[in-house]
Amino acid sequence: MNTEPSEFFEVLPSSVESAGSQRHRSIVLPWCGSPSGAVPGVAPLEHVLAQNKKVAICLDHIAAYPLGFEVNLTILFDNVDPGFGPILGSRRIRNVGRSEISPEMLRFGVQFADGTKATNTRSRLPGLTDRDEPSEPVILERGGRGDGDRWEQSYWLWPLPPPGPLAFVCEWPGVEIPLTRWEIDGKTVRDASGRSQVIFPKEQS
Repeated sequence: MNTEPSEFFEVLPSSVESAGSQRHRSIVLPWCGSPSGAVPGVAPLEHVLAQNKKVAICLDHIAAYPLGFEVNLTILFDNVDPGFGPILGSRRIRNVGRSEISPEMLRFGVQFADGTKATNTRSRLPGLTDRDEPSEPVILERGGRGDGDRWEQSYWLWPLPPPGPLAFVCEWPGVEIPLTRWEIDGKTVRDASGRSQVIFPKEQS
């Protein structure tokens, strides 16, 4: 089986920072996570992004905040080897310095209308060490839970998408899911963001 990343899901050869180490950084900065003093505006998606006889990857909803948004995935399994498990975030297996991604890793990302993208195969998060604003979109793995038949996983994405199409892209060679792309209007996210409520404003440090 070909384990080379597709054109969409490349890795950063110089990346050495793991998603686990990113998780311990402050979430005060808007690209690091949702604001703690706010409730999101929610937009249901209810879309099966990819499906075969083994697995279905479903986009449940978007929870949007003033400066970014969360995407929730529900992954359903059937007829999968009991020894198989999804590799997500800090559990991914990859050789740093090479363009290799385990076929068992669920590859997920988004692409904005301006062509910029964020994927979970690019583990380095620009701008965190010196607190400068990243020059490209950011995706961070958030909480996940489940069992052998179901897994729910959320991702934080920054910034809000610009006007135009917003593409959700996935690929999972280990369960025979090819590169799959689905688009919505970025306005859906921005409208949900407008319904977010900041209850306790927090100052950025």
